[in-house]
Amino acid sequence: NVSVRGEHIFFDDRLREREFGLFDGMKDEEISKIYPQQWQHYQKMMQQGGKYYAKPYGGESGANVADRLRSHKETLWRDNKKGIKNHVIVNHGFTLRCFVTSFLNLHPVFFSMEKNPSNTAIRLLDIDPMTNRYADYGYIYDPEKEIYLTEKPAEPKRYDLKEALKM
Repeated sequence: NVSVRGEHIFFDDRLREREFGLFDGMKDEEISKIYPQQWQHYQKMMQQGGKYYAKPYGGESGANVADRLRSHKETLWRDNKKGIKNHVIVNHGFTLRCFVTSFLNLHPVFFSMEKNPSNTAIRLLDIDPMTNRYADYGYIYDPEKEIYLTEKPAEPKRYDLKEALKM
């Protein structure tokens, strides 16, 4: 839950992992046995609205996490105006996916299409010279997927909503 801005390191609790409420620290098998009704309701929410909108009892949905992260996005813009151009944000996989979805104003279908990255994975968001907007250059380091890039990819990841909705 840290944000590195320039040469400064900040703790920012807005970057914390998703709150799982009643299910915190439990495996799916345990939850379904101990809290069968709450688990069934959560599964129903997953089927109806997808993982991005499903909210564990007393916890947060991906949409809730993204809402929390939007105010951090404003902090990044303020820093940018002050001349701090590079930021390193360290957080958990679910939160990282919510951050990318929120920061790039992506449709939640893209959140649902990808899995959480492995621990220590690094994802690069940078300006796309073609659009002059922030874009997702993907994972430049992910030991689980054996991605070890030493140079920035030439092209960012392109998100095609029409194609994604066909899946």
